[in-house]
Amino acid sequence: MSPIVLLEDINDGADGWNGVVLGLRGDFVRSAIVKPVEGTDDLELLLGLAQLLRRELQFTVTSSGQRAEISDTADQRLLFRALHRVCRRNRVVITPFEY
Repeated sequence: MSPIVLLEDINDGADGWNGVVLGLRGDFVRSAIVKPVEGTDDLELLLGLAQLLRRELQFTVTSSGQRAEISDTADQRLLFRALHRVCRRNRVVITPFEY
C-alpha cells in the first residue's frame, strides 16, 4: 500500500490557498488500530504505515525531501500506535536498530 493512501487533502481554501495540503486520515488509522480495515490487506497497511513513518522521521532528522503535513505530535503518535498494533496482530517483529 502506498503511504499516500493514509493521507487526504485537508485544504478547505479558507486561507486563499487552493493547492493541496495533505494530512493524516486519522479515522482510517484509528480503525486500523482496533481491527483490520475491511477491503485493506493488513500487511500492505503495515508497509504503508512503516513507509510514511520513515519519511516523516527522516524529514524531521534531516529536514530534506518531501513530507506529508504530519507536524502534529498526536498524529505521529497515532501512526506509531497503528504500526505497533498492526505488527502485533500479524505477529511481525520490527527491531528498530539492527546492525
